[in-house]
Amino acid sequence: YRQDGLAQIKAVIARHAGDAGIVYAIKRRDVEELAAALQKAGVRALPYHAGLDAEVRRQNQEGFAREDVDVIVATVAFGMGIDRSNVRFVVHAGLPRSVEHYQQEAGRAGRDRLPSECVLIYSAQDLVTWGLILSDQEGPAAELAKEKLREVNRYARVLACRHRFLVEYFGEPYPASSCEACDVCLDEHAVLPDAVVIAQKIISCVARVGERFGAHHVADVLRGSKVEKLLSLGHDRLTTYGLLGEHSKGDVLDWIDQLVGLGLLERRGEFQTLGITLDGRAAMRGERLVKLSVPRRADKEDLVDKGAKADKGKRKGKREKRGRGAVNYDEGLFDALRAWRRELARADAIAPYLIFSDAALIEIAKARPATLASLHGCKGVGEVKLERYGDAVLAIVRSAPQQ
Repeated sequence: YRQDGLAQIKAVIARHAGDAGIVYAIKRRDVEELAAALQKAGVRALPYHAGLDAEVRRQNQEGFAREDVDVIVATVAFGMGIDRSNVRFVVHAGLPRSVEHYQQEAGRAGRDRLPSECVLIYSAQDLVTWGLILSDQEGPAAELAKEKLREVNRYARVLACRHRFLVEYFGEPYPASSCEACDVCLDEHAVLPDAVVIAQKIISCVARVGERFGAHHVADVLRGSKVEKLLSLGHDRLTTYGLLGEHSKGDVLDWIDQLVGLGLLERRGEFQTLGITLDGRAAMRGERLVKLSVPRRADKEDLVDKGAKADKGKRKGKREKRGRGAVNYDEGLFDALRAWRRELARADAIAPYLIFSDAALIEIAKARPATLASLHGCKGVGEVKLERYGDAVLAIVRSAPQQ
């Protein structure tokens, strides 16, 4: 869930320092602002969207392909014709417009089959943004677009294996009980022990305000706010006033979002007022099980069932397997080989992956070959590349200190 989007994106980039990544944003303005903020933070990043001059777009895409920059911040306009196979992470800074779009865009990570990471950072506001962008559509096209948005919002919200969701969404069975790779299977969420009661309080509040107000107003009522509009409406006299006063507004808004994602609440009309679905009324009567979550963070420890928490060290170890760190190799040698590859590619005006893939460089950094014969034994080093680059590679291996 998006709280401080820039900080969350920077945390992902920090886990993949020096690696290639794509950050997708919904609007062109967001692309420009994110790219500028990342540049200010010292990240080699460039923007890409359809509003840029065609020559600038070409230069930025080629700069990414040549490894002159690490990160491209882009709208969905970026992606066709990408030649870079070693994208280690893809971040969606907002909800994509459909599961199909997400699958395609996230699929640009790890095409060389090395461990990679995909992160979706979203909020309920993204649905409003897409609604405005797609507002010119009418008839069946508009209904289909809304259905696609509901599905991708459900993907983000429901606490179920992400891989299972995607595979089954596209009509295939997923027999495994756990993928052991997504945030749900890695146990990165804590289920609230009193989720049913909290959900009933929220849904009841939506009913008490007549299903005529949006999420922020409902959250203010539940938290016992003294804002003028709330008081003037007499909503401080409602039975649900202050029922969640011990929780932050951010948490309450997050739980409202989750209830929307679970199909218990829905947003209606131009002003996105909250309404109760049939399933929501069943939950309010205690006839439906509800699970709400909070991220496992130190500032949320008081909200989670301490008896249900998994071992933190075990979770941390699993998370670390998402990146290149899952592969045991000489990172110093790998960086030296990659720098040599980049310079050679620039001199020859070709994409670096045409010289050696990251996977091949990692194989070399693992084996540290001392002869041409042993270098030839590394996966990705064929006869032609051995003849063309073998001596240079061995020179780099000999000069790189062992870790």
